[in-house]
Amino acid sequence: MTGENYASVKFQILLQNAGLNGETMKKAIIFSTLIFGVVFSGCFKKEVIVAEVGSEKISMEMVKERLNETSPFYRNFFTSDAGKKQFLDLLIREKIIVEASKKAGVEATKEFKTSMDEFNKESAKKAKEFRDNMRIELFVKELQKGVLQVTEKDINDYYITNKAEFEKPLEVMAKHILLPSKELAEKAMRRIKSGESFAKVASEMSIDPVSANKGGQIGPFKRGDLLPEFEKALFPLKVGQIAEIVQTQFGFHIIMKSSQKVASSIPYQQAKELIKRSLEKNKFDLWLDATKKKLGIKIDYDSLAKVAVDNASFSENKANTQSAE
Repeated sequence: MTGENYASVKFQILLQNAGLNGETMKKAIIFSTLIFGVVFSGCFKKEVIVAEVGSEKISMEMVKERLNETSPFYRNFFTSDAGKKQFLDLLIREKIIVEASKKAGVEATKEFKTSMDEFNKESAKKAKEFRDNMRIELFVKELQKGVLQVTEKDINDYYITNKAEFEKPLEVMAKHILLPSKELAEKAMRRIKSGESFAKVASEMSIDPVSANKGGQIGPFKRGDLLPEFEKALFPLKVGQIAEIVQTQFGFHIIMKSSQKVASSIPYQQAKELIKRSLEKNKFDLWLDATKKKLGIKIDYDSLAKVAVDNASFSENKANTQSAE
């Protein structure tokens, strides 16, 4: 249970134990103002401590934060002075239990230590994810100002060179079968070449659950919509033609062009952003490949294949079907 969820559940328990539920809560706010161990700090000139319970202190800022964290349903009851007193009483009850738990030595128990270890690991993981996300976001912004920068001239030159793509853009529909290994892709290709329908093989072997349920059908797509490797294989095909097996970051694909048509033209002003994104992506891919070589990345695909994935019933069913054949 996360710290946030635990805090929410813990507070709900306190609310319920205080009888603050529905109509009972309304009555409690009106009639119950008993506060244990409260030491007010006068006019809050310098100190902002609202209450002290042993070594535990409740500040005015803490009260405010906890009020804002409370669900809107409960928060409405705590807007009045009487409601705030009742809310403070709940915080005091919490601190009383905390103080008592300290004296009882709860922190020395195995359950406490195990829970804290799990919490600290999860907190450290989230902190690292946040740091990495911030690093990526800020660094990509810097790359866009430098190595990834796309000028107006770059966009204009691309538009002129590839004008036909925008004046008469091709829109294609495709079918694909996605497999986790080249061996399975070759097996699927043999089935298709032996006369089995593309849709049948896709529905039985593809690990892409969305398209597999449609016989492998995907699209429509224009240039720039797909991964470069996929697009390079798909667009030159004739309708009904199947490309050689293509590998992408997702696995191994068998691709067939199922239809194509000329879509509406795209004027320059509308094409500018599309071109910018495409050129930026191309530059990023080049930068990524160059950086990858410098880092000397090593990958253990055998270990990767052994990684267990939760909620992968679709893929498991596919694997079972394939292994049984």
